[in-house]
Amino acid sequence: MSMRVFHAYLFKENAEFKDIAEARKYIRDLQKEYVKWVAKDMSTWTTILKLDYFEQMKKLQSDTKNPEIGGVWDFQLQCIMIAKEVDGVNYIAFQFFPSNPAAKFLREHVKLREFWYENQTDEGFDLPDWDFRRKFWDEVYSDVSSPSQVGFACDIYDGTNFRTTHEIMSELSKLTKPQKKEE
Repeated sequence: MSMRVFHAYLFKENAEFKDIAEARKYIRDLQKEYVKWVAKDMSTWTTILKLDYFEQMKKLQSDTKNPEIGGVWDFQLQCIMIAKEVDGVNYIAFQFFPSNPAAKFLREHVKLREFWYENQTDEGFDLPDWDFRRKFWDEVYSDVSSPSQVGFACDIYDGTNFRTTHEIMSELSKLTKPQKKEE
């Protein structure tokens, strides 16, 4: 069976129970950072497109298929926190499920050790821990097919959460004022 684990990061090695709380705090801090990043990105696009961002949010909520808006405004980002023991050592890892804009955020802002894995590649591109990655992810996904069956799910932003949307809009209002459409 082929396996691909993208956007995966190792959070903690030799983890203890208290580290679950630290991982949860990390996710909340990441969410706050993400809110600011989304607002900044939206600010840039509203300026480029000369659009009122409140109108854009309405369009986004009603029609994410709109090509002008869809790719630019789809900021969904989900996460699974996985606690796993391998060879007597406890680990905590995160696997993120990002939209395209969110993937850019992960590359720029997540300061954890990358921990991706594909079992159909050329033996890890000379990564020294490739065999360990194989063992870790094989054990995590040994008898399940869905990430939500192996860890704790968390929405960094799902596109519908009112509180997070409100936080984004608050940050956005600090960056820019609504733009008038040019006729």
